[in-house]
Formats: sequence, C-alpha cells, structure tokens
Amino acid sequence: MAYFCVPWLIRKLNPNKQQKQRFEEIGREKLKSLGAKNVKNLTDHELMIASQLVILCDITVSWKSIAGLSAVIDGIKQTVIFPVQRKELLRNSTLTNPPRGILFKIE
Repeated sequence: MAYFCVPWLIRKLNPNKQQKQRFEEIGREKLKSLGAKNVKNLTDHELMIASQLVILCDITVSWKSIAGLSAVIDGIKQTVIFPVQRKELLRNSTLTNPPRGILFKIE
C-alpha cells in the first residue's frame, strides 16, 4: 500500500508542480507556433528548454529603439550578426563553428 501512496503523495505535495505545468504549456505553444510536430513525446527537460525559446516574430525591439549606444550597436553587429549573415567570408574562422563544451550558469 505504501508503495503506491508515497509516490502519489509526493506528486501532490510537489511545490514546483504549477511552475512545471506552466513551462510545459508555454513550451508546447512555442513549438506549435514554430511548426514543430510530435511535441507530445518530449521530456520535462526538453519542454523547459522549449519554454525559453525566443521567437523572432515576437520581438518588438528594433535597433532604432536603442538610443545613444551606436558604438555598442556597431560592436554587436560586427561580432554577432555579421559572422552569421556572411559565413562565406569567414569560412576558415572558428566563429561560425558550433561551440564545444558546456557552459554552466550557477545562481
């Protein structure tokens, strides 16, 4: 009896249950808006990552919205956007290669 009751009780008393459900809903909505299929078979971790996706159509900020930071804007365009848009110019560079390793963020 305890074998069935304890896991059920733990699931019911889980303080992160509502947050987990919210992430699942957001993740499924974002994946569907991107046209992804088979979103039913994803793990909790995959749905958590999907909930953090940034959809380009949802971004309302433009470069004109950033006033007074023209040097910063130019730096971002040169180091981030230019290598992605013009890969043929940086064929031998490691900037356009996928990253190696794992970056951990601890808060």
